[in-house]
Order: sequence, then C-alpha cells, then structure tokens
Amino acid sequence: MRKGISGLLVLLAAAFAFAGGTPVMNFPLKDTDKPAFEKNFSVLSAHKVIRGNFRQTKTVPQIKRNFVSEGTFSIAQGYGILWNVNKPFPSTLVITADKMIQKSAQGKTSVMDASENAAFRHFSDMIQSAFSGKPKELYKHFSVYYCTTGKNSWTAGFVPLESSVRSAVSALELTGGASALETVRIQSADGGTTLYEFSAE
Repeated sequence: MRKGISGLLVLLAAAFAFAGGTPVMNFPLKDTDKPAFEKNFSVLSAHKVIRGNFRQTKTVPQIKRNFVSEGTFSIAQGYGILWNVNKPFPSTLVITADKMIQKSAQGKTSVMDASENAAFRHFSDMIQSAFSGKPKELYKHFSVYYCTTGKNSWTAGFVPLESSVRSAVSALELTGGASALETVRIQSADGGTTLYEFSAE
C-alpha cells in the first residue's frame, strides 16, 4: 500500500530538501497571514475548469538520476483531476473523490477504490482541497507554512497530518503568483523529490 500511495504522489500531484530546512518550513502559518494565504489559494477556484501544461522532474537520490516527463492537466471542480503524460511515454491518471484510474503506455488500466484504502482516501481529500481553491479545507489535512517571496509571489509548505500519508510523502511545497499556481514540489519519505512546473496551454 505504501508503494502504491508513493507512486500516486509522484505522478502528481509535486526538488527541495525539506529535511534539510527549506526556508518556508521556518514560517508556520500565523493567524495574521491567513487572509493573504486564503486569498492566494482562492484564485485556484476562480474557474470551474483549469487546464495547462506541466513538466515533471523526478529526482531519485539512491541512483543519482533525474527523470523528466511532460504533459497536460485538467482540474474540474467537483469532478477531479486529469493528468495526461505525453513524453517520454504516454499515460493517463484520473483522480476523483472516490477512486483513482491509471492507464499505462501499454494500455493497461488499474483502478484504486477509496473505500478499500484509507490512506488513498485521506490523500484524495487533501489533493482535492489543494487544487480546488479551498484553503480552509487544507487545515484539516496539513500543518501549513507560508511566506511571501515578492510583491505578488508566495510559497506555501504542507506537512500531512495523516500518518499513513506521511509515511509515503513527508512534505509538499507550492509556489504561485497573483493569479496562478506555478510549481509543486513533493518530498517523498524515502528522500526522493518531484518537481512540477506549470504553464498555460
């Protein structure tokens, strides 16, 4: 189960060395910063459907290699997330509130039902919260960190509260501007990291 959840988060849901002390992790979210934090995340819900391109760089320290892939994504409020990898090998991932469907380059389809996996259920809830512009829901799933890095730039850090999720992913870090999410970095419990860089279609 741990391997499956870790793989899901790597696909995403996504380096910074959190364990070594990323700057934002030095700034727990304060009550005085909550209005700015919630405003920045609310821009993600300005549109019912968000589409764009992504570039993923996965770092595997055990073999000292980076793996790069590219594709497109769609986030539909109330429905879920569609992740299409185009390069180097095509694959598709769909995440909803109650299941995950993955189709490999070989055409094999696998389905994970949330009712059968508590860790995935917690993970799905927190990912939906992060990408649907519902900042207050994030407080249920994460310890939250936040700082501004420029006039219209911000960085937010998240440590999962649920131990079953934290055993696969130790932290996430998001950066954004005035109207868009720019990057997601994921720190796996095994020391690996995954960076997602987003751009408009």
